[in-house]
Amino acid sequence: PAKIDSISIQGDVAILVFRQPPNSNLNYLAGQYVDLIAGDVKRSYSIANSIKMNTNIELHIREVPNGAMSKKVFSEFKQNTMVRLEGPKGTFFVRNSKKPLIFLAGGTGFAPVKAMVEELLLNGDERQIHIYWGAEAISGFYSTVPTQWQQEHEHVSFSPILSGAEVDWVGRRGFVHQAILQDFECLAGFEVYACGSPLMIETAKKDLITLNLLEENFYSDAFVASTK
Repeated sequence: PAKIDSISIQGDVAILVFRQPPNSNLNYLAGQYVDLIAGDVKRSYSIANSIKMNTNIELHIREVPNGAMSKKVFSEFKQNTMVRLEGPKGTFFVRNSKKPLIFLAGGTGFAPVKAMVEELLLNGDERQIHIYWGAEAISGFYSTVPTQWQQEHEHVSFSPILSGAEVDWVGRRGFVHQAILQDFECLAGFEVYACGSPLMIETAKKDLITLNLLEENFYSDAFVASTK
């Protein structure tokens, strides 16, 4: 069991922080996910914080119209609501190497990226870190953390990429992985960690390999948004 410590809504994304009981043994690697169970509804979400930051569990949950879990998260959940978390699960985590890193996130795919970069910085890892975050709407960039990282760490760069048509946006536009194609001529010595929709993952992998990225250096976590 875990208790909701705080819940904040940023546009259509809820940022939930869960307090674990003292005897919890949920040791996880940054990038892994848990199953959130509330009543008879069960959904998988990436953990959005490094275990080295604190023992709480942070999840980023996008609102799905008429979604069973969305209804609970956005209408019913309050501070101190009890739920169950099962995990950790998944093989999405940063490998030990000296290679520079590119993180590619679509929407709430930013959650595991946040956890992984957070851990790298806490560990004093000096590798180059390039973060590309794609969203359809400006409100999709629901966290200012990557901007802070870029300001505070010389080896971190951050590029938000808007795929929608909002006229107020002054930054880069297009599909998020295409920005990487524009910024790099060769990816032979890089590792790429991508989290987003299956189509984004598939397209990014195919296109980035054309820049000599080794297939075994492309790590991904594809999530399918629940429609019910």
